[in-house]
Amino acid sequence: MSVLAAIGLAVLPPLIMLWIVRRHDVFPEPPGVVWMTFFLGMAIVVPVLVVAVPVMTLSGVVISNPYLLGLVMASLGAGIPEEFFKFVVVRFYSANHRAFNEPMDGIVYGVAASLGFATLENVIYTINFNFSFVVAILRALTAIPMHGMVGAVMGWYVAQWRFRPTSRGCNLLLALVIPMALHSAYDFPMLTLSAMEAKGYAPADLELALLLASLVIPLGVLIGMFVFIVVVTQRMRAAQLRHQAMGGSEGVRLDGTSL
Repeated sequence: MSVLAAIGLAVLPPLIMLWIVRRHDVFPEPPGVVWMTFFLGMAIVVPVLVVAVPVMTLSGVVISNPYLLGLVMASLGAGIPEEFFKFVVVRFYSANHRAFNEPMDGIVYGVAASLGFATLENVIYTINFNFSFVVAILRALTAIPMHGMVGAVMGWYVAQWRFRPTSRGCNLLLALVIPMALHSAYDFPMLTLSAMEAKGYAPADLELALLLASLVIPLGVLIGMFVFIVVVTQRMRAAQLRHQAMGGSEGVRLDGTSL
């Protein structure tokens, strides 16, 4: 029973977060498309591991400087491959679907792809730590919100690319680069601290400073993303409500033409 409870605790938070995001969409997306995006997000765990495991293993052997090692692991081993494959799902599946027909959809599908990945990753971590409730709870409070919010940022930029005729190439590039940078910045302090501990030469005062940084920097990244997402989501939701009040429907302008 404890095993099932730990797995449930690993799976439930991302599902709740996805439900909350869908609830904020005035014109809800088709469940089938949302779940397919979610499951494709789960599927990208395989190519991410193919890229990340060799990078993590080789960098741990070759790089002795813990700061450089933390940077390489945070970027090449986590932020870049994970966000690249999430981007592939959102750009080449979700954004190509006819259901993706208004800007708010970018948030929904970006979060769905990201939380799909985070769900399976959460289960793997929980299993690796012997079905630890502590690990499941800590990740529910940290990694799951991070993945969901990074996905929302990605989805917002994909929506800008999809529905704004100007700066399309720039928005598509930002949809890839900004999530990579945010994810890498979030992971960097903690992975650097882990590298210092593994190599066993961090003095206590330096370790304390880095420990504080490992709390401050990720928290700053989370707060910054949260504020950005709340602002753009409220703006898009307000536009949806005005559109609905005037008799409009999803993906259709008030003059009857499609977006």
